[in-house]
Amino acid sequence: MNMALIIATIMFCETGHLSGDERLNAKGDFWRGQHHSFGIMQIQPDQVIADVNRVYNTSYSHEDCFSRHKSIEIAKLYLNYWIGRYEKNTGNQATFRDFLMCWNGGCHWYKKTDPVVLGRLNKYANKGEAYVRSINR
Repeated sequence: MNMALIIATIMFCETGHLSGDERLNAKGDFWRGQHHSFGIMQIQPDQVIADVNRVYNTSYSHEDCFSRHKSIEIAKLYLNYWIGRYEKNTGNQATFRDFLMCWNGGCHWYKKTDPVVLGRLNKYANKGEAYVRSINR
């Protein structure tokens, strides 16, 4: 799988661009009175960074969300681990769409059944696939 394309697509889906203000917060991505996704990858420290630090015994912090380089490292580690678990648990080979849905829906995206949640995941993946089609023209 082309991880560079996956990362670029996630950046586009999350922030609408591939460069710029790395301190960006998601518009409307407010929960309990605070923003909870940060930087160009819109990383959620309480979930993504906590998982990466637990699995890889690293020490990434909330501030690392605001570094383009570290955000990409964190995303690659998270996706590699959880996509690997998905493939092992299901016997399915992950698709490009699975990578997008894992990032947007969390590590157990494939177990979700709520139609509203599935609609959001599909909308996100459709946006990512449309982005890739637009750059391949």
